[in-house]
Amino acid sequence: MIKFLSVFVFIFLTSLSSYAVTEKQYNENLLINKSYQLIITSYYKPLSGPELLNSCLKILFIECKSDRPYLSKDLNNEQALREFNNIFFELTDSYRGDLHGLSMKIIENMVNSLNDKYSLLLSSKDYKDLSDLLGKEKFFGFGFVPAKHDGSVYITSVFPDTPSSKAGLRPGDNIIEIDGENIDKMTLSEIYKLIPEQAGKTLSLKIRRCEEILKFSMKAEEIKLQDFTVEEIEKNILYIKIYFFACDTGKKIFTKLSLLDMKKYEFSIVDLRDNPGGELESAIDFSKIFLSKDPVILVENNRGSKVIYGDNPSPVYVPLVILINNNTMSSAELVASSMQKNNRASLVGEKTFGKGSIQGLFPLDEHFSVKLTVANFFTPSGEPIDNIGIKPDLEIEGYEEQFLKAIEVIKMSGNK
Repeated sequence: MIKFLSVFVFIFLTSLSSYAVTEKQYNENLLINKSYQLIITSYYKPLSGPELLNSCLKILFIECKSDRPYLSKDLNNEQALREFNNIFFELTDSYRGDLHGLSMKIIENMVNSLNDKYSLLLSSKDYKDLSDLLGKEKFFGFGFVPAKHDGSVYITSVFPDTPSSKAGLRPGDNIIEIDGENIDKMTLSEIYKLIPEQAGKTLSLKIRRCEEILKFSMKAEEIKLQDFTVEEIEKNILYIKIYFFACDTGKKIFTKLSLLDMKKYEFSIVDLRDNPGGELESAIDFSKIFLSKDPVILVENNRGSKVIYGDNPSPVYVPLVILINNNTMSSAELVASSMQKNNRASLVGEKTFGKGSIQGLFPLDEHFSVKLTVANFFTPSGEPIDNIGIKPDLEIEGYEEQFLKAIEVIKMSGNK
């Protein structure tokens, strides 16, 4: 880290020596440099510094009406950054527009140049909203989670006893309009801005469900978000429903199970349907409840790959059936794959969503943050999940039908 900072300061001071740089130029260039270094060091695969900085220059040249040549691809990352800084200070020396607005456009184009639908530039409010979703227990809202897939916006989760569940929204509903506004070409960040969070505020949605167009209206209420429930559905069957993985969901479930007499349960159903994912470490913690030294996940980033193993000396050996569907996403897919590949559970339902990547939220200043893909994950045996998903052992459609099939599988296993 000290070496990195020394190089960065050297590059920066070299740039400053050639120009009478204003404080405004200095601050905006520092923000761009910080964003560049974050992306180069944190993005899940190695990137070319010159190519990344050329995406910045594209905006700079347009806004400053310059026809200068772009950076040579033969430059190393440090040389490219030094050249970029020189060009930035030279062109912005006579720039009379909104310099902060220009730097934000530059940074946004740098992020967009990754061509990664999960990497986004977020305002401070968007960052807070995403952080709070997994950290808050109570807030005002409607109780559904939207996600974008193949250019369309779908509801991936509807939490129980919330305005959305009472109104009749379902996971898989395709949102067409919010309060009469077409959202077809909006980013997920822009869509979140349309959803009010104040008590009593109303929200109207136009939904496509199969071939039917439906309209819903609901009023925001205080919501106590439940990340999981554990209940006994028959005298020997335990049912664990996980709505999403908060930062401590895996640990809380472990604590909950440790208070039960697990020997009385012959089977357990783990319901991951409509689970949009959440904290990766929490999903790994949950998997480790049932695994000893088995491989849980293969993680790959720009520094290589690593297999994470279970480390539970006394894992819970109760037989498992895991329910999955098309809205089982991200870290929930990790759990399904780790249980399936280690022969710890049968998967019942539909093929999962296919989001095998991990995002990090990085605040850069008080105004904005970057949501960046920092790693891809694979099944313990190295098979890809991203854009592919996890296939169930028994493919069954229909919410009730899937649940009944899980009970049937359990009872059939018990008769063997």
